Amino acid sequence: MNIGGVNFNINGGDVTIDNNFFKTFTSLKHLRILETNSITVGKEQFKDMKSLIDVVFSSKSNINLNDSCFSGSGINEIALMSNQKIIIENNCFENCLSLNSFIVQKGLDLKLGNFVFHNCPLLSNIDFNIIRKISISNFGFNKCQSIISLSIYANEIVIGNNCFEECSNLEKVILNASLYLKVTDFCFANAKKINSVILS
Repeated sequence: MNIGGVNFNINGGDVTIDNNFFKTFTSLKHLRILETNSITVGKEQFKDMKSLIDVVFSSKSNINLNDSCFSGSGINEIALMSNQKIIIENNCFENCLSLNSFIVQKGLDLKLGNFVFHNCPLLSNIDFNIIRKISISNFGFNKCQSIISLSIYANEIVIGNNCFEECSNLEKVILNASLYLKVTDFCFANAKKINSVILS
């Protein structure tokens, strides 16, 4: 840990971030929570923290990111690794105007709530390595205008209403579900550049 707030590293155990613990870390740039049993981040814990650049979380069990916990922050990249479930609740990264990369390197299940990446205009790199199930709720990637191609592979895939609405540069979509695939209403509304869709 750097007391000045540039780096913060946590290793091992069950980690819960709550009660505005980081609100005084006004220079925090890099957050690493590695090889823990579980990770939970409470509501709005890093909301509007413009100094934060990247986050790496690695857990042997579940990762839970609660409502709006990074919304409006300066984050550019986030990488998540879990041996179990990853749950990202409503508005978690909404209005992260510098976010360009979201990578899930490992996980059994991934659940994204409503408006999770709403209005992240630079988000272009999305990579999910999920074995069992991916569920993306309503307006999940709404107005993510830098996404050009989207490939999702899992046993089960569920895409909510208006999920990729107004992704104005999205051209190619691959949804590959070996057991179950559900795409709901207006999922790609006003994504007018789509020229290739593969559902399997």
